[in-house]
Amino acid sequence: MAKNVRALIARNQESFSFLYQETIDGFAQVRFFDPEREVPAFDGVDLLYLPGGYPEKHLEALVANERCRTAIRDYAEQGGRVVAECGGMMYLCESIVTDEGEYEMCGVLPYRITARKADRKLSLGYRQFVLDGKEYRGHEFHYTQFYRGEGSEVRGERIPSAAQVYDAKGEPVDTPVFKYKNVLASYTHLYSPINIPLTSHPSPLTSKTLHPIMFAGTGSDVGKSIVAAAFCRIFKQDGYQPAPFKAQNMALNSYATPEGFEIGRAQAVQAEAAGIPCHTDMNPLLLKPSSDHTSQVVLNGKPIGNKDAYDYWKPTPNPSQKGRGIDAGCVQRDRISLHTPDFRKEVCDAFDRLASRYNPIVMEGAGSIAEVNLKDRDLVNMSMARHAKADVILVGDIDRGGVFASVYGSIMLQSPEDRQLIKGIIINKFRGDMRLFDEGRKMLEDICGVPVLGVIPYYKDIYIDEEDSVALEQKRRQLAEGKVNVAVVLLRHISNYTDFDTLERDPRVNLFYTNNTSDIQQADIIILPGTKSTLDDLMELRRNGCAQAIQRAHRDGKMVVGICGGYQMLGQTVEDPDGIEGSITSLPGLGLLPIHTTMTTEKTTRQVTFEFDGQECQGYEIHQGVSYSSEGTEVSGERIVSADHCIGTYIHGFLDNAPVIERLLSAFENLRPEGRRDARNQGSPVNAQSYAAFKDEQYDKLAAHVRKYVDVDRIYQILRSED
Repeated sequence: MAKNVRALIARNQESFSFLYQETIDGFAQVRFFDPEREVPAFDGVDLLYLPGGYPEKHLEALVANERCRTAIRDYAEQGGRVVAECGGMMYLCESIVTDEGEYEMCGVLPYRITARKADRKLSLGYRQFVLDGKEYRGHEFHYTQFYRGEGSEVRGERIPSAAQVYDAKGEPVDTPVFKYKNVLASYTHLYSPINIPLTSHPSPLTSKTLHPIMFAGTGSDVGKSIVAAAFCRIFKQDGYQPAPFKAQNMALNSYATPEGFEIGRAQAVQAEAAGIPCHTDMNPLLLKPSSDHTSQVVLNGKPIGNKDAYDYWKPTPNPSQKGRGIDAGCVQRDRISLHTPDFRKEVCDAFDRLASRYNPIVMEGAGSIAEVNLKDRDLVNMSMARHAKADVILVGDIDRGGVFASVYGSIMLQSPEDRQLIKGIIINKFRGDMRLFDEGRKMLEDICGVPVLGVIPYYKDIYIDEEDSVALEQKRRQLAEGKVNVAVVLLRHISNYTDFDTLERDPRVNLFYTNNTSDIQQADIIILPGTKSTLDDLMELRRNGCAQAIQRAHRDGKMVVGICGGYQMLGQTVEDPDGIEGSITSLPGLGLLPIHTTMTTEKTTRQVTFEFDGQECQGYEIHQGVSYSSEGTEVSGERIVSADHCIGTYIHGFLDNAPVIERLLSAFENLRPEGRRDARNQGSPVNAQSYAAFKDEQYDKLAAHVRKYVDVDRIYQILRSED
């Protein structure tokens, strides 16, 4: 086998874990999948490599993933190239027998393997054999054996060994080497599986590239982001390598990429669902509102200035620039003037780069696709779908009412060209008996001429970070008895409120959002969240009395926590001499932490690891401004600053870490014992498992929910269609 082979490799913690780095390095390209949880996709693959491990210890998980076993069997039967060693060979057999029973495997090889204690026998040593004129070397180490008892031939005739295997002394050993179609399998761990000769004809299953798919909406907050996240996980489970994409996003919830750039939180969540690191190409243009009329423009992860909404959206006066959709003038940041790039080219280039690395691209539209007054300036909806040649699925929200009008109107207001791109409809947020909408579904298909691919009901007990500010309006707003009451101060420009989702889910806690001074003083813990406009929100806190309420609560012994902009407010002063945020140049802080902050043009964006109570924790920073101690020393190196039951940090995700939550709640061990005792019995997701594992489980639950109510097979047909 030449070293231009593209390999798909089974790998996980134990069942497929015996893998040499030299083997991985020998392939030109490598993709991994987990046979316990994922379904392999064989597009762009020359070889399926199933290494050794301990599949006999994870039989229930392997059996449960029937779609994976079926996909591998079909791939092998249709001539796909497979190399399987030891545990990988066991997985290809008909079944594995243990003391607990018999477990069906892939069924490619007509043999059964016994892992019963009574049949355990150590096979150990160096091995060598000659196949097709080439010598292979390796070693053998296993306790399982071929089942020799009654029923050992469970399908057709046995496949004879393709070669005689010898030990290090040249003595023959009873270890078969199976060659079936383009499958080579043995108990021998090969030292150089990349050198195995393969036939030259292409695999019949390597042409499954899918079209891009766009989830567009009849309006904002119809569920596009969540549906897109679900399909990122579905495609990943089915063996593809999806990636999310939203050309332009308007949100205050943002996230730091591993490279230290900024993108919308929704695309970071979708990338997480897809199992890949987030990247600026997934959201090349981010608008962060700083007032009702102005937004900070973040291009390819870096802020390039502030832009007035009218200037941003006004038609381009120069006819030669028609189609660019955004003013070619200047972005104004008071005295700073930056030339505006060609945003349309920027977002299209980002999509093209992403599409060259992943398939399929799961695109998300913005707001409504029927804003006809903005159509010639659209960057994110149908114009982007045209560039991507995407199949568009229209998502409508039935909960808010008027779903027939909104879906029909959204389709009929499109040009004939764009209407052809809309291949399906998904009705989201259904409540009640699904059967009551059966007739409505048929009526919608008849009047729109587009199939309804699914009706998704509201889900419960699935926790996915949401980006839309509408979701914030649905949060709790009041105190509760028998819980630790955590008040998040409701700021006008609050950002990254998902920082508190993990704490909110803790059964010991009642977390609520408020700017009521009485509620703030009665709360057990007060949190000042992040903000896009620190000085403006600090001024408002002083005007509405919340600043004084926080100070009084702190004097009464209440814990106060500040995150990012909230951390800056808790200091002694906040200065903005260059007017980065606006016209307010200086304000005194709440005086609870010994820091002074100066706003700067440079933005800090990075993922961070920090230690808390002796445990490693993770988060990310996105902020403008530098904070100094009262002695004038920069405190950026100090991840967390605390003083007298007050704690502050620039780190978003700070409260996603179990040690932090346990420290905050430890002071309430004896508070309201009856309520706390009941709550602790329910368990906390943070304590029961790592936050990363918890989120991963939620994506799987979301995918299962959507699979249940959406015709995923029909969507695959659409994405493979040549029409």
